Amino acid sequence: MSISNTFGYISKHPWTKTARLSAFGRLFHWQLIRRFHTSGIIFDWIDGTRLIVLPGETGVTGNVYCGLHEFTHMAYVLQVCTSDDFFVDVGANVGSYTVLACGARQAKGLCFEPAPGTYQRLRANLGLNDLFATVTALQQGVGDANGTARFTTGLGSVNHIVGNSDQRTDTIDVPVTTLDHALRDEAPTIIKIDVEGYEEKVLASAAETLARPELHSIIAEINGSLRYGDNAEPVLEQLRLHGFEPCRYDPFTRRLTLLDSVDGESGNTLFIKNQDLVRRRLATAKPITWRGLSL
Repeated sequence: MSISNTFGYISKHPWTKTARLSAFGRLFHWQLIRRFHTSGIIFDWIDGTRLIVLPGETGVTGNVYCGLHEFTHMAYVLQVCTSDDFFVDVGANVGSYTVLACGARQAKGLCFEPAPGTYQRLRANLGLNDLFATVTALQQGVGDANGTARFTTGLGSVNHIVGNSDQRTDTIDVPVTTLDHALRDEAPTIIKIDVEGYEEKVLASAAETLARPELHSIIAEINGSLRYGDNAEPVLEQLRLHGFEPCRYDPFTRRLTLLDSVDGESGNTLFIKNQDLVRRRLATAKPITWRGLSL
């Protein structure tokens, strides 16, 4: 993210609207110290959790500046998740969502990250937060069949399984599993999916998982990518068949609003199956506090 885009991001971030100067101060401090710490800096985060931050990690540095990079859905995880949950992170990247769910809220977890370098960063963050006893990290992709797939390298947080129209040659072969196969002995309650447009394939062989009564929330990044075809409507149809409805969430009021389709205001869409359970949890959730900010 360019410095001008970063300024815009901080200026519009909902959680720092009453503390813009502090957020910009963290930006300037980070820009200074990152030049002397190229191997990474340990950053104190929510409820005693920590992250290792490297220069150029846009998502993680968003947490440094504003507390929660993907504000709405990270706040949702913190406000809905409890120690009784089983959190599944498909496309975990360096583990920000997993650290929130399983570190700050003590849920059990399973996360998938196929890129070798990113997987090592994920494991480093899990180890930093002492999560290996409750979280399993797999260096695998998730798709519609068990096997292997070509995966891009060198694209950071937007590495992805190579689509039919993708002509990239900087790729590696990665193992791929299905959610139903990986979760055959587990009952997830919350699933986050961030696979750069591959969501339809992830859900295609997840019928048993989606039918589990324990599963109440899915956060899926439906970003309009046409890499694998127009995926928004098939994803919406698959989830509605299993009782999930798209919703918009307001972390300040803890209110859910039903949507007719995917959330056009966000790269992510929240899908909920058991709305009564979720609303009860949100109403009684503990406050989120970080550096003078609170929810």
